Amino acid sequence: MWLVSPEPSTKFIPLRRTDTSVVQFRPAPHEFKVDIRHQGKALVGEEYPIDIIITSQDSRILDITFDLLLQPAEDDTVHYISTNEERTTSLLRGITFNDSLEPLGTTKRTIFLNAGGTGSRILDFSFQSRTRSPASQGYSDEAKEHLETLVIDVVEPIRYSSQVTYSPSRLGLPSSFSYFSQLGEQAQTILEANVTLMIECTAECKLEVAEMKWTSMGSSRTTLLDSSLSPDSAGDLKWRSGDAFAVDASIGIKPSEEPNDKPVETRLQSPVRLDVLWRRADNTHPNIPLATTAILLPELYPPQLGLSVIVNPPATAKLHSPFTLSIKIRNSDPLLSADLSFSLEPTDAFVIAGMRAGRLPLILPDTEEALSFNLIPTIVGVVKLPLFKVQRVEVEDSSRSETVEQTRSSSSTEIVPTIDERWNAVDRLGHNVHFYTSDGQARAEIDLSLWLAILVLA
Repeated sequence: MWLVSPEPSTKFIPLRRTDTSVVQFRPAPHEFKVDIRHQGKALVGEEYPIDIIITSQDSRILDITFDLLLQPAEDDTVHYISTNEERTTSLLRGITFNDSLEPLGTTKRTIFLNAGGTGSRILDFSFQSRTRSPASQGYSDEAKEHLETLVIDVVEPIRYSSQVTYSPSRLGLPSSFSYFSQLGEQAQTILEANVTLMIECTAECKLEVAEMKWTSMGSSRTTLLDSSLSPDSAGDLKWRSGDAFAVDASIGIKPSEEPNDKPVETRLQSPVRLDVLWRRADNTHPNIPLATTAILLPELYPPQLGLSVIVNPPATAKLHSPFTLSIKIRNSDPLLSADLSFSLEPTDAFVIAGMRAGRLPLILPDTEEALSFNLIPTIVGVVKLPLFKVQRVEVEDSSRSETVEQTRSSSSTEIVPTIDERWNAVDRLGHNVHFYTSDGQARAEIDLSLWLAILVLA
C-alpha cells in the first residue's frame, strides 16, 4: 500500500509485490513535568492545600486530566479530599485544569486534604494527557498515563491535658428552714468541679487563632458557672510551637432527680467543650476556611462529701479587735439527716464571745446550717483558731429503750471532720489534693502551719 497526499485528498495506492514488510507509526511521547507542592506536615482538621503544577516540555497542545485516590486509613478516622466542586473520602475522577497546556506553558490546580487523625496519608495520582489537533480542535491520539504517589504526614496542631478537683458549691446549700419552700424550683448546684486545661501548640508552623469559645454539650446535671476565658482571648493571637497556657473552668453539679442515686456512683458529662478556631499564619492560599479543634473536658466523677464542717477564717485580724468567724455545717448526703452537737474549745490566743456549746437543729439531706462567732485575738503572729468540734449523735436502737438513760446509753457519737475552706479541694475519691497524691498516698511533705490558722497583726 502506497500513501500519497496530493491536493485535495489523501489516496492509498495498492502495490502488488510478493515480498512485504510491516512498519508501525507511533506518536511521540507527551513531554511534561509534574510538580506537587505542599507545606510540610498537615495538621488535623485543616483544609490542607496541595498544588499540582504541570509544566509543558512539548511542542504540542496538551489537555491533561487526573484522578486522585486517597488510600484508606488503618484506624476509624475519617479523611477527605476535595476540589472546589467535589468532596469525597476515597476517589476523585476526571479533575481538569482551567486551561489547555500550551507548548512550554504551565497550568495549575489545587486540591485539599482534610485529615481527621494523625498518621501518614497516601495519595495516588493518575494523570492522563492528550494532544489537541489545531485543525479539527479534536484529539489526535490516545490518552497517555502518568502515575505519581504522595505521602503526607499528619500531626496534631494542639495538645492538651486536664486536671479536675471538686469543692462544695460557692453558692451554698439551702438551709433546713428554706428546704421545703424551694421544692419544685430549679435545683441549684450542690458541688463544683474545678477543671484546669493545659493547652500547648504542637504545630511546627505558626497558628493564627481567630476565636476560642465554649460550645454546649447538652448536659442536664452540669452547667458552666464561670471560666478564665474572656471574649477577647483570641482575635489576632498568634501561637508558636511550644506556646502553652491554662484555662480554668468552674462547673456546677446539680443533685440527681432520683433519690437513691449516690453521687459517688455517678459519671457525668461535662456541660461544654472548648472550640479553638484557627488557620496557618503563613498560608498563601486565599479563602482558606478556619479549622476547628474541639477540646473535650473530662468526664466528671463527683465524690460523696457527706457531712463536713467548713471554717472560713479571714485572711488577717488585728490584735485586740473583734472579728467574725463564719462556720458552715454542710450535709451533702442525699439520703440521711444529721443530728449534731457542737462545742468551741477555749484557747489562750482568743477571747470567745457567745455560746460555746449547744445542739444544732436537724440538718436535712443536701442542706446546711451557718454559725458565726465573735473572736478577739490576744497574741500576734500566725495563730491557730479555737478547736471547733462537731459530733453526730446516732441512736442505735431507740425503739427498744424504755428510759431516757437507756436511750442515751444506746446512742453513739461520730466526730465530723473540720475543713479549712481555703484548702477545700478533693479528687474523685474524696481525698484532699493538698495532702494526698492522685493514687491516695499521703504527700511526703505537708505544711499544716496555716491550716485553720490566722495571721494576727499588731
